Amino acid sequence: MTTSSQPIQLTIPPSLQQYNVSPAAYLAQHPGVDCLVVAALIFATPASKSNDAVNNTTTPSSSTTQTPHPSNTTTTATSSSPTPSTPSEEPHLLLIQRSTHDSLPNKWEIPGGSCDPTDPTLFHSLAREVFEETGLHVTRIVRKIGQGIRFQTGNPRAKRPPKSWLKLSFEVDVDEVGRAGNYNVLDSIPVVLDPKEHQSHLWVSLEDVLAACKGIGDLALTSRDNTDVLVEGFRLRRGS
Repeated sequence: MTTSSQPIQLTIPPSLQQYNVSPAAYLAQHPGVDCLVVAALIFATPASKSNDAVNNTTTPSSSTTQTPHPSNTTTTATSSSPTPSTPSEEPHLLLIQRSTHDSLPNKWEIPGGSCDPTDPTLFHSLAREVFEETGLHVTRIVRKIGQGIRFQTGNPRAKRPPKSWLKLSFEVDVDEVGRAGNYNVLDSIPVVLDPKEHQSHLWVSLEDVLAACKGIGDLALTSRDNTDVLVEGFRLRRGS
């Protein structure tokens, strides 16, 4: 992908400055971790015509950095999806469905991916992954969700050395949600998927996620650890 010559402003609260460092610097501070993954919780609220979908205003104490976003070169992929609960003024979370030929095929997850060594900061990694997977532009890091998920990869028998990973999840604001002022805000948000990685997207409520935890419905999430992050994200969002 190519990058745009017009960077946007990425606003980061003071409480998250410890993550506003390069992947190499973060790993140096955490010797038990070999690789990093970042993921984004993107919320939108179906609202009446008189209500704003999401308030994207930021506080004066927040810092702002410049981060370029790639040009939109992917196409929208479609497939059959579970039916979400009836839209209301409750927050809904963006999930994307993994491709049939990928690992964990057809599972639903939040956008995210590995931090590249060339990414200036973890938040640049996050903004890049969100754009590559959804076509959405991150404008603000709202809060960290959960304590992070640790997992291992590698297979010595296959001559793949073991690696220790840490997945960090953050609630973010995106420019497209802030500009979507139609009656059904969810339908007006232009999510653009890379069909090589994901096949569909869905806006779900907390009730949808809790039902999936109980095995009710067709929403198959990637893991219980990741599902716990979604539930915690909803809890914090509702309390903000």
